[in-house]
Amino acid sequence: LERLSSINVLALDKTGTITTGRPEVVAIKGFDTDESAVLAAAAIAEKRSEHPLARAILQRAEDDGLEVGDAQSLTMKPGLGVEAETETGTVLIGNERLLAQNGIEMTKEALEYSKSHGLAMCSSWAGIRARNNYMSGGAIQ
Repeated sequence: LERLSSINVLALDKTGTITTGRPEVVAIKGFDTDESAVLAAAAIAEKRSEHPLARAILQRAEDDGLEVGDAQSLTMKPGLGVEAETETGTVLIGNERLLAQNGIEMTKEALEYSKSHGLAMCSSWAGIRARNNYMSGGAIQ
């Protein structure tokens, strides 16, 4: 507490939580897929974004040694997230509304995870629809 007198800037998020000012991926949870697949899909979708959360996802992918390919197309969805077409299918990264608008329902497991971890902790949801219509997803905190 004594050193607080030397602080010039204190960054708080909208909930008043003390932060470092740099978003960081602290957890990844896959539903019907493994965490590395969720992270790889999210990184492809976020590769061209300048959003701070996108930078955090890309940094985690780099730290984990994942090779991040390019999306074939990318559509920013203001206030919702991003949609990317990849070699394997469509990737949606964003909030629950983005997934719902695209016909992706949250699974019971995802809802329980969200509830047990608090929605504020879950920065992004990943919805992955493969070309064969197999759907999976995950949470990125």
